[in-house]
Amino acid sequence: MGSNLIVATLPTCLGNLSALEVLEIENNNFVGDLFPMGGMHSLEVMLATLAFGQTTYTRPFPFELFELSGLRVASLGHLGLLGNLSVAFTNISTLEVLNLKDNNLYGTVPDSLWLNNLQLRFVSLGFNVLEGTVPALTHLSRLDTLMLDFSDFTGSFHGLPDGLYNVDISNNSFTGSLPDLPPSLANIIARGNQFSGTIPESWCGSLRQVLDISKNQITGTLPSCFRHLPAQTNLLAFSNHLEGTIPAFVHPVTVIELSENRMTGTVPYISFEFMRIFSVNDNLLSGTIPDSYFDYDQYLERFLLDNNSFTGTIPSNIPECCPLLRAFSIYNNSFSGSVPNLCPLNTFDIAINPLLLCPLPSCCEAHPSCSALEPCHICTPPCRDPYFPPPPSPNSDQSPSPSPTPSPSPSPSPESSQLESIYTRPVFFSILGGVLLIAMFSGTIFFLFQRRNRAKEETYRRLSSDQRGEKDADENSNNVDGSDDVWGGRIGSRIEGSQKSRGSRMKNGYQKEVRHIDI
Repeated sequence: MGSNLIVATLPTCLGNLSALEVLEIENNNFVGDLFPMGGMHSLEVMLATLAFGQTTYTRPFPFELFELSGLRVASLGHLGLLGNLSVAFTNISTLEVLNLKDNNLYGTVPDSLWLNNLQLRFVSLGFNVLEGTVPALTHLSRLDTLMLDFSDFTGSFHGLPDGLYNVDISNNSFTGSLPDLPPSLANIIARGNQFSGTIPESWCGSLRQVLDISKNQITGTLPSCFRHLPAQTNLLAFSNHLEGTIPAFVHPVTVIELSENRMTGTVPYISFEFMRIFSVNDNLLSGTIPDSYFDYDQYLERFLLDNNSFTGTIPSNIPECCPLLRAFSIYNNSFSGSVPNLCPLNTFDIAINPLLLCPLPSCCEAHPSCSALEPCHICTPPCRDPYFPPPPSPNSDQSPSPSPTPSPSPSPSPESSQLESIYTRPVFFSILGGVLLIAMFSGTIFFLFQRRNRAKEETYRRLSSDQRGEKDADENSNNVDGSDDVWGGRIGSRIEGSQKSRGSRMKNGYQKEVRHIDI
């Protein structure tokens, strides 16, 4: 009944089929709980897995199924089963395949599962809430695949059996050093744990296909033997503390993901024949990226070099060389020269490369601002700066000099002109702002003084000439006693004449001519 998209409730009478050996009901859309299975004494194969994310129900875990002495295969993935797995597997020793992926199981995995079922070949317990530790499994000589991803397992992870081919322990909380790998192991996914230390030399097997130790605390360098990884290997080690240089891989690998480490040196020549992803963001790498990397890379999808110190020009044969290339990013480097046509790409980022020359690709020039482009994310201020003209084009016509001068002054290059405009713009606006502030302050002071002088002048005008004379006479009478002394008379006459002269000047609006009286 498998893969028929049946929408119905499982009949409980199925549990009475005591002679039934194989029950295959996977990839349907059954509703409700599973039927009681305690009476199915001859059942050996139970296939009830649904497609990932297909179920919307929560069903109780069928503990009685794992009491059947002859059960060899139990595939119950994606069924929404709820239960404590700590009390299961106590009376069963015949399991070969166990798939309980993507349920609501919790608790610890009992040691009886590992110790009693020596014929285990496939175990998948991922996407649950299981916890605890995983013992050494060297005694499980037939174990081929072990998947414990997206759970809460802790402790160390060691003791893998010979013959193991696939291991996925990603997104747990395993600690300690990385395990030694048997020669048969082709795929190990250990990302998202807390492994520390260096990469063991035993990881240099000849059959490796996927090596994923991303998002751990691995230190040291990549083993020198990694340069001999087989063709089409996927090497993922981003978000660690790796140092050293990138190996010069002998065979064409498929994925190189070394972002967020401390890698140094240059990018060696690597065959991009089968390369899909090349990502070395956030390292300490330098050097150039020659055009020969992009001769014809028919599988390349992502090329990411953000936050390094790369120099030189952007390879000019992008994206003609790479029909599948969708993401190209060299954000925050020191690339220079002209920008090739990157418009056919879905996403490209060449921001914070101040030595790049205009013009930009046509898809970006259509936008009004260089600093807010989507999907380009380009920020090259001299391109369309309203205050500074664009730098001269390297191919612009220049009038020839009539005759060579003895000591010609070197003309600035486009790169230096761009750098000058970039780095002097803040100084220019700072000086301009300071001048404006000083002018405003001076104008305010001048206005206040003018206002004060006008007030004084208005006060003098309101006083009549007689009042000014009387006021001056009163002041003079306090200083001169009016005696018949000659000198007193002369002094009085000078004072009187002086007061009359002052009154005349005020009356006529401060005339320039001044009358003097001799002694």
